[in-house]
Amino acid sequence: MAPGIGWASMGRALIGIGIGGIYTPAIKAFSLWFKKKEFATMVGLLMSVGNFGAMIATTPLAWASETWGWRLTFFLIGGITLLFALVVLMFTRDHESLNRPVKENSNSVHLDRSGTRTQIGRVLSSGQFWIIAMIFFGI
Repeated sequence: MAPGIGWASMGRALIGIGIGGIYTPAIKAFSLWFKKKEFATMVGLLMSVGNFGAMIATTPLAWASETWGWRLTFFLIGGITLLFALVVLMFTRDHESLNRPVKENSNSVHLDRSGTRTQIGRVLSSGQFWIIAMIFFGI
């Protein structure tokens, strides 16, 4: 709905800032809501959804924009995003809303500064790390 490229650029910048404000709080919420093994899965799902969005933003977005026009395409994307937000709002409950005092999950991930080199070595020697690294490199 922007009247010119300047306003459209401002809108795109706001989208980028909004995404930046989602990632870190999501990781914090995952560390409070999920156990250590579940945390890794949830972060993986978050990254997968983000990368899926990056892939959809290429050829399918160009096709939709060419077929329906860019305004209708962006209204459709906004509607789908709103629908997802409503589903999350309906099915997600914050730990504070349960009238319990806020405390960190004992199984949540914490940074352990002891043996950092050892930990980095373990990560770099893991086959799972290199599989994920190649996927992200490919994308």
